[in-house]
Amino acid sequence: MSVSNLEAIAMKSKMSRLDHCELTDHYEAAIMHHRYLHVRWQDQQGEHEQRLLPTDLRCDHGRDYLLAEGAQGRQLRICLDEIADVR
Repeated sequence: MSVSNLEAIAMKSKMSRLDHCELTDHYEAAIMHHRYLHVRWQDQQGEHEQRLLPTDLRCDHGRDYLLAEGAQGRQLRICLDEIADVR
């Protein structure tokens, strides 16, 4: 593997951690301020896109989850790794 490939992998790894931390901060702020988020994610049932009210962040078996209230008050548990976009 060339030096530039190693640098690219290291940069991607740093960016992934930074993005994860920034997104976690974004979720926490939305939870504290009762702010709705528009979230797009893909799970075993397919692709979803909803306006959600985040209520908590949880870790279970090494995976992080966003707990949120969806349409008609439905309680959702979304793995952070499955979230493709959040606004």
